Amino acid sequence: MPVVGPLRALYLVVGVLVGVLLPFVPVILSQRGFTAPQIGLVMALTAAGYVVGMPAWGHIGDVVLGRRRALQAASLGSVAAALAFGAPLALPLVAAAIVAYYVVQSGAGMLTDAIAMNALAARPDGYGRLRLLESASFAVAALAAGVVYDVVGYGLAYALAAVAAVLVAITCAWVGDAPRARLADYRVEAQGEPERAIPSSRWAGRWREATGSIGVAIGVAPRLLGVLAAVVLVHMGVLASFTFLPLRLVELGGAPSVIALSATVSALFEIPAMFAGARLASRIGLRGLFASGCLLYAIAFGAWIILADPLWIVISRVLTGLAYGSLTVAIVLTVGAMLPGRLQATGQALYGMSASGIASIVGNLGGGILFGAQGHSAVFAAGLVGALAATLVAWRYFPARGHVRVDPAHP
Repeated sequence: MPVVGPLRALYLVVGVLVGVLLPFVPVILSQRGFTAPQIGLVMALTAAGYVVGMPAWGHIGDVVLGRRRALQAASLGSVAAALAFGAPLALPLVAAAIVAYYVVQSGAGMLTDAIAMNALAARPDGYGRLRLLESASFAVAALAAGVVYDVVGYGLAYALAAVAAVLVAITCAWVGDAPRARLADYRVEAQGEPERAIPSSRWAGRWREATGSIGVAIGVAPRLLGVLAAVVLVHMGVLASFTFLPLRLVELGGAPSVIALSATVSALFEIPAMFAGARLASRIGLRGLFASGCLLYAIAFGAWIILADPLWIVISRVLTGLAYGSLTVAIVLTVGAMLPGRLQATGQALYGMSASGIASIVGNLGGGILFGAQGHSAVFAAGLVGALAATLVAWRYFPARGHVRVDPAHP
């Protein structure tokens, strides 16, 4: 398929974009004068940016510009925001700059996944082999960046993020895209296309006008709300750990390279999980794959409550890599199974909004309060409870099996 080669390159550069800056944001904020509760608040605000940005980019990608052009717009916008974050500004302006960066950069991963799901209409099991390239490039970029930041400090991170964003915008010019959605097609009167029909009891003109492609997606697949609830429950702990595990490592004497190594180990072990994820899902089901990821995270959270050696914490990141890869494949394929192809960007945006937005707001606000008042153990205990609850919810709403219903991308 002609779009797969450019998609490989796109996943590689998206991994670099994420790896050179995002793992280090909490520590950068700490070095620039933010306290732990303030860092939690800032990260919660960035998550609110995801809540706004992701569904907006999903609607823009599915309905307005197409997924490829929306990805280019999001990438170029992140260049300006990354450079603003690095500028010598007062703390409130620094916080505003990183929130703006998260808003514009939020479209990168989910728009790439939406493009991939359309391109892989005939072979959705190939998604994991594409997505693992992002994990691999993230691991290499994060580790290399951490070593460099040991020597020169974090000042270079902003420029590297801007360069990576430009590369994403250039690379996605060569990927294919599916036709844009016409929301008027998704209504009860749609004849001969039952996957587009929304029963009238779940559909109203004002709701449709107010929510755009989001309301259409939920009308087409009401069970998606239960899926998103499970996503939020597990990702509250996952996103809190992205913020507070680096702070815990610093608390234990970890240098930037240790923080980078922690992120790298996790990313490297995402690769086998993503490579085998679709095949494993065919045996244990999409809900079984998701539940496996939740349980692995629960074990990791429990370990972090008691571990006090940075080396053992880094080693434990093997579990989170396997868990995160399993969760990602299970959720992306579930969205692909529940929604038609022309709503894939919206569906992936709802996933991202739930995981990186709503869950992050709760996880970072609550985590900041818990970390400041009771330390790391309370943060990770809450994450453990959320992961176990997500397992129960997922068993009710995730499909046991799923065939991806997507429209093929054109070259």
